[in-house]
Amino acid sequence: MLRVRLGDYPNYYVEAKEIDTFDALYDDMLTQQLLCALAPDVRAFVLSKQPTTSEEASNYADLHTQMARTSVGTTVGGERRARPDETSSG
Repeated sequence: MLRVRLGDYPNYYVEAKEIDTFDALYDDMLTQQLLCALAPDVRAFVLSKQPTTSEEASNYADLHTQMARTSVGTTVGGERRARPDETSSG
């Protein structure tokens, strides 16, 4: 009974993700591993974009990193934004 249920879970997953080839399964596994390796804020950004391939997920992660880099030190309302490593003292 347990073996049958354990065999059903991967089938449910594959059906829900509409995976029909080994390459699609491999890409989905790669996407899941990529998501696990990301920082929480980057992962949330990537998931919000709903990538369908590992390449898309990787591109969204890169985009988030680029946006984070360019936003540090830019101005907001005419005032310079503080860098995370700058302190508010003196």
